[in-house]
Amino acid sequence: MITNKEKAMKRMTANMADINHHKNDIFQLQSVWDNLALLAQLSETGIDISQTRENFGQVTQSVMDHLSIEMLNKAVWSLESKAYVIINLVVRNLFERTADIGFFATDDDIRQFLIRYHQLTTTEKDTDHLQLRFSEYVKKYSVYHNVILLDPDGKLLVQLDESNQVVRSNDPLIKEAITTDEAYVEIFRKTDLLPKHQDCLVYAYRVTHPETHKVLGVLCLCFKFEDEMRRLFKNLISKEEWAIGVMLDANKQVIASSDEHQIPLGATLETTVSGVNWVLTRFAGREYIAVSRKTKGYQGYAGPNWTGHAMIPMEYAFETDHLATLEEIDPKLLRKVMRSPLIFSQQLLNIPKNAAIIQSKLNQSVWNGNIWQNNDKKQDQNKFSKSLLWEISNTGLKTQKIIRKTVDELYQTVVSIMLENSKFQAYLAADIMDRNLYERANDCRWWALTQAFREILSKNERSSKELNTLRDILQYINSLYTVYENLVIFDRQGKIISVSNVNYKDCIGTIIEQDWAARVRTLNKTQEYVVSKFEPSPLYKGKHTYIYAAAIRSPDNFTIVGGIGIVFDSEPQFNSILNDVSPRTNNGDLIDNSFTAFVDGDLTIVASTKQGAIIGSKFFILPSLGNLSKGSQAFDIAVYQDCYYAVGAYSSSGYREYKSEQDAYQNKITAMIFIPLGDVKVIDALIDEDNQSQHNEFKTNLNNKNTADTVEFATFYVGEDWLGLPSTDVIEAIEPHGIRKLPQSKGAFEGVIKYHEEVIPIFNLSKALNINLNIANKNQQIIVLNATNESPKFGILVGALGEIPSIDPNKIEAHANIFTSNNSSIATGITSMQSSEHKKIILTIVSAESIWAKFNPKLEVAA
Repeated sequence: MITNKEKAMKRMTANMADINHHKNDIFQLQSVWDNLALLAQLSETGIDISQTRENFGQVTQSVMDHLSIEMLNKAVWSLESKAYVIINLVVRNLFERTADIGFFATDDDIRQFLIRYHQLTTTEKDTDHLQLRFSEYVKKYSVYHNVILLDPDGKLLVQLDESNQVVRSNDPLIKEAITTDEAYVEIFRKTDLLPKHQDCLVYAYRVTHPETHKVLGVLCLCFKFEDEMRRLFKNLISKEEWAIGVMLDANKQVIASSDEHQIPLGATLETTVSGVNWVLTRFAGREYIAVSRKTKGYQGYAGPNWTGHAMIPMEYAFETDHLATLEEIDPKLLRKVMRSPLIFSQQLLNIPKNAAIIQSKLNQSVWNGNIWQNNDKKQDQNKFSKSLLWEISNTGLKTQKIIRKTVDELYQTVVSIMLENSKFQAYLAADIMDRNLYERANDCRWWALTQAFREILSKNERSSKELNTLRDILQYINSLYTVYENLVIFDRQGKIISVSNVNYKDCIGTIIEQDWAARVRTLNKTQEYVVSKFEPSPLYKGKHTYIYAAAIRSPDNFTIVGGIGIVFDSEPQFNSILNDVSPRTNNGDLIDNSFTAFVDGDLTIVASTKQGAIIGSKFFILPSLGNLSKGSQAFDIAVYQDCYYAVGAYSSSGYREYKSEQDAYQNKITAMIFIPLGDVKVIDALIDEDNQSQHNEFKTNLNNKNTADTVEFATFYVGEDWLGLPSTDVIEAIEPHGIRKLPQSKGAFEGVIKYHEEVIPIFNLSKALNINLNIANKNQQIIVLNATNESPKFGILVGALGEIPSIDPNKIEAHANIFTSNNSSIATGITSMQSSEHKKIILTIVSAESIWAKFNPKLEVAA
């Protein structure tokens, strides 16, 4: 085990292909920066890029560190989810087994057989009958591969699997089952009860005389552990995945593995310790990232002290394709949630902005450098310096683009984790629900075979004692199986004869009007059952639920004499499932405003943790996800009640034979998980704020050469309008800090600023031209212009700086009325240019003189 977290992180980062790809690009750019810095010092460009290079390096390293952490988080989350499912689904399954053994050990047929056995009166027919009953039981509860009945001394009396060659058992399990104060005995180990098997999961309990309570024998239910784990791993881990699912016993030994070639049974593995989310470990000469999870238990049952464990070879842990994961998501919605402060820290959200600020400052330096070079008479040196300046700007732009791309991948990684999490949690919810309802289908069919039910309902008249017997059996069952609100026995006409819950005693004697009771009379086999629609029922206080029902047949099996209906306590049971899979923080707290739901094929709400959701009403959020085909899953982003949500959905596919292709009962239920991604208004406000940043890159890459016949123009942007003035009119561009408003400031006059030892007026071109910049003043630029014969030195407030192209004056068309129809326009001409993308770009020509003439202020500007 590698315990040094920093060392482990370095080893894992080396396997992150995306990170290393970006690192290679950055390394190449770093070499370019080094060369440019040296050339800038030698060429007298007038700028120092050492600070810019350092600033870009810090931002780049920050985003790389964050991305590597999020990629690890994604890998760990995937493993954690699998480990959680491995242990918790099995524990839920085994919880049902603890109820099975307790009830089956009180079965009248088993008791009567044992009574006759001790009286030495059993016959081969008795044995065949009991073996047939075991067969009926396993047909319903298909999680068992054998049922074994022993006498108190361990002698085998009857078993379902006749190929299991056992005559007597000396397993301590027998004595423990006879003497225990617990409701069951559970073992997982080698046992002489099943000599052909290795470790076996067996549930046992004593069978007692119904009156004297003397121990008559021991009943054992043999669970299909290998089969159950194989089914679980198949659904949990696809063939394309490199992850491995493992179940560990209390000694950290492998008792089940999704890939026994990599992680064999019996191997001892290192696990994560308390407070540690993951571990980097070695096994069989290979490094793995591993996650271990213990169960939190289910309704007080903690299982056999096992651990769910998931691991993945380190070299495959970080294979991911963000674009493929998110390609079905609306790009507009994706861009929105990628700016959410709910899922990203302010530090992460500021990374692109910080990079943009660095690039903007660099562009300002390059722009000023070009202006200064234009005013220098060393033509040959100027050409080289200007080329160098533009190369510096382009290198900054390339660096910024790498940062932006890396940040986008970082954001996408985080969003994809949340979307995949929502989808996985939806799968988990649907799977737990199917496993739960599988047991309900089993229960109603098995209890319908209760001999007392069959005999009493076969009579035309029933005594008070017989009715009490029905009630007592129902109440005993209901005490063991607490997932039911009520159990009812009804006759062939649908009249209720007995109930388990005394709160529904007024229902006795009434006729069940819902069609499920009538459908019971059409059942032909003991394997068949019916389920009500999800609808209100008087047997559930008028609330919506499912009622599972099976036919009760006469002792000779010739006629149906009635039925049993088991009323699922849907409200707390479904909510318990949904709460268990609800999105939570790292501390285990529910995420605020998250919610989960079950909806049926008609988009009717079956259950929901959303406050105010009405059970039985329609669910119209992303109906496409609510109509997925059986066994399908998907995710999307939705806007609901002014909040963006990651929505995951999974359409239930059944469990074992329940709702399989062979099952007559089909009922599509879709689990949907909603994880909040951010408040719409908050995100929109942040995006508006981002849009107020100035252009931080030159918008064009003009192919214009400087010749003797051309004039260089310093260009800038006011909104999306591109303007330029002769570079000889320009002193430099500066930050818009310290603008002081004057009492007479109005219109385009913005105020004054102290420039070196002078106080100069500043004019806002956007106000003069009636253009909405949507840019905060702090993000704009001031261009300081040379004094003319008609004006003092002054500045103009613009949106952003542009290129400094060389233009032939003959190609400038004089046009004094570009913006208005009068002679007060600041435009002196217009020209068109072609960018590197072969697009025509319109440039409006202005001058310091025309701008001053436009404003023509009569101001006395003093210090």
